[in-house]
Amino acid sequence: MRFGRCSSLDRQRVRLVVACVAVVLLMRLGAARADDSAVDVPDDLTPAERGLRLMRSVPYSPSDFSEELFDRLWEVWPDELRKQAEAASSAQRRRMAYSRYGLVADPADPDGPPLGVVPDGKGGWSMN
Repeated sequence: MRFGRCSSLDRQRVRLVVACVAVVLLMRLGAARADDSAVDVPDDLTPAERGLRLMRSVPYSPSDFSEELFDRLWEVWPDELRKQAEAASSAQRRRMAYSRYGLVADPADPDGPPLGVVPDGKGGWSMN
């Protein structure tokens, strides 16, 4: 192989290595930023139960958007949906947004963030 020329297989390998490095760095960044010490996790939980509890309560990444922004999405919907949302309560609008974007309400807190989304304590929502 000459300098400056790569085969298709070489380019694929480089892309794979770069992707793997990016994933590892993002995971380390998330682990370094997350503070799960403030979450009360009973000692009698299995590792899987502990992990689920932490994934549902600790933001492991920077917030993706604010709760306020999510609750205002209806304002840019097509006319018919926007009129329905305007006449609805805030809880009904949130359920409409969940339905529109394929999100699932948390059975333990149907008016809170959807499953897979964790509040960051500063008004933001992080997708775990």
